[in-house]
Amino acid sequence: PPVTVLEIEGNKLRVETMKPPRWFTDQQRGNDNGKRSRDSEGGNDRDDNRRDEPMEEIKFEPVTLDWEKGCVVALTGLSTTTCDREAIRDAVSDILGVTTDVKTSGLYVDYNRGASSGHLRLKEPKPEAMKELVAKLNDGTVKIANEKVGEATFLEGEAEEKYWKDFLVFLNNRKRMRDEEKRMTQQRFKRQRFGGRGGGGGGRGG
Repeated sequence: PPVTVLEIEGNKLRVETMKPPRWFTDQQRGNDNGKRSRDSEGGNDRDDNRRDEPMEEIKFEPVTLDWEKGCVVALTGLSTTTCDREAIRDAVSDILGVTTDVKTSGLYVDYNRGASSGHLRLKEPKPEAMKELVAKLNDGTVKIANEKVGEATFLEGEAEEKYWKDFLVFLNNRKRMRDEEKRMTQQRFKRQRFGGRGGGGGGRGG
């Protein structure tokens, strides 16, 4: 062991540094390892594991439709500057015998502002009224947004079936997007919640 010599008022003192007993150093080493092990198993790691859990799978349930024939009119040649859903509804409601109220009329206007085409869809078939409307739209007796349409067509057969198939694809794509947004929102909420708890757990552990 190292020796240090001190001289005080002419007297020399030998100071010898002793090593700590082996059992003491072993015990200290064991305590340090235990502390590190406890730290590695603490709340923060548990919360990290929770945050890394796979996202919850939301089972997709497709939309189905039971549609009736004789309910759809296709419109082309609409004004891309003045036409809107309200203008279409106002122009056709009287002939179809429905109100202009969106919620109770049973008339659905499939149209996006700025487009040159769209569709009218009734909840219940009115083939005679639909055919009368088509004739008056085509001869200009009925105008939409003060302008004659390019062409109105009462859909039947394959054209009608294609409309409903395309509409069903649209509904399912929209539902799939909304389900995905819901899943992502739930996952963000879980991460924020577990992150907050992790911070609190670290504080209590310290």
